[in-house]
Amino acid sequence: MKILFPLEESKGLESKIALHFGRAPWIGVWNTETQELKIIPNPLLELHEKLERPVVKLIELDFQVVFVKGIGRKAVEVLKEKGIKIKTGDFNTVREALENKEKWVEI
Repeated sequence: MKILFPLEESKGLESKIALHFGRAPWIGVWNTETQELKIIPNPLLELHEKLERPVVKLIELDFQVVFVKGIGRKAVEVLKEKGIKIKTGDFNTVREALENKEKWVEI
């Protein structure tokens, strides 16, 4: 399974989780099988003006869960239509969130 995290920075597991999904400068994808985190620049930043629903572009990253602190209504609709679970919680870094998965709340 893959879990997507919108990130404020690219510092591995110590990366801070962004306050808003679509405006995060970085995207982290945690692979639960390999226990690896891949961080890339957020492709949504350049697409906001070009696409009505830029979140569709992220679907290509093949993730099943997204962990967010904040997310817009349209993004929620698109992700749920695609069967992607949206989770939240009061955690600041990727490491904190992963260590507390049992406390995640579904949106």
